[in-house]
Amino acid sequence: MEKPAVPISNAGRAFAPPPSHRASGRPKTWRILSALEWVVTAGTTLLALHLHFVFLRHAGALWRDEVSSIDLADLPGFLPLWTMLTHDSFPLLWSLILRCWETIGLGDTDMHLRWLGFFVGIFLLASIWIAGGLISGRAPLIALALFALSATTVWSGDSLRAYGIGTGLVILAVTFLWRFYKRPTTRNGVMAAGLAILSVQCLYQNAFLLLAAGLSASLLAAIQKKWRTAGWIVALGAIAAISLLPYLPQIARSQDWWMLEKSGFHPEQLWLKASQALGFPLPWFNLVWVGLAALALLLGGAQLLRVRKEEQDAESREITYFAALSLILGLCRPSPGITCLSWVLSFSASILFCPTHSGSALFWSFSPSLSHP
Repeated sequence: MEKPAVPISNAGRAFAPPPSHRASGRPKTWRILSALEWVVTAGTTLLALHLHFVFLRHAGALWRDEVSSIDLADLPGFLPLWTMLTHDSFPLLWSLILRCWETIGLGDTDMHLRWLGFFVGIFLLASIWIAGGLISGRAPLIALALFALSATTVWSGDSLRAYGIGTGLVILAVTFLWRFYKRPTTRNGVMAAGLAILSVQCLYQNAFLLLAAGLSASLLAAIQKKWRTAGWIVALGAIAAISLLPYLPQIARSQDWWMLEKSGFHPEQLWLKASQALGFPLPWFNLVWVGLAALALLLGGAQLLRVRKEEQDAESREITYFAALSLILGLCRPSPGITCLSWVLSFSASILFCPTHSGSALFWSFSPSLSHP
């Protein structure tokens, strides 16, 4: 794999400001804002942990789909489990995780099973922190406020379904795909490939999101004439896609009964489902998301319109292009048979990279009075 032409200034240094901001002469205002950012981010993380603990205490007995997941994991032997995947919404990995949890003796009561969901929620929070550190080098304040504090995220992520761990894995997979684009080393390639395989083995929808992210990264690499890097990124995506080939017979057989639930893809249904998810538990939460999305577009647009040629600005523009392309391609419709829920999930996961970066690296270069003393 080819070596990068220049050292990476910030992408590989987790939770560290760009070099130009580590000078001793930076303004006092910036130091205060930077410290405040860390304090607020830490408080937001603690609040998110509290929400996960509240769900753990009050979720109650397992609901129907969770019981279905447990029954599937409890089937004797691998062959019955593999055969019955035809009637489940997820690939194999989540059932194997549930089986391992029960094997160590923690599946005898609903509460013990709920602890698995709680740890999955903690893993999702950790994946957001890791993405913020590896992509932008700053605390992921906006990502936590926008995504981790969502009641929908807590409820669906901590339930005994594959949504939580699948979302956390795809966040890490796209993070290391970005790192491989910036620094195409063997280690980054192995991490990106491994996480991509694990993510698609949790959620089929992740294949479309990884396809969007892979196309975005390979396109950026091709524009810069990094042909080998672009080729390797395509190869990483192909490895994840190949891992799904054994599921094709199950997917084909599932059409015999799934046709009763097919509703097709309609833009108005997508907006309705998104409103139901983002507006939970209060309908006016939709306005918060709309406002934050507008703010991200404003910051991103201001960043893209700037003409300075500094290395940090170039890197910020690359991440902005990558996040925007991934979001747009991730919302494209590959098949009328994919339900709207798939795209709500893809939207939630892909937009995470916009606020992760907008709240940190974009802010470094957006305010000249603070970032350029």
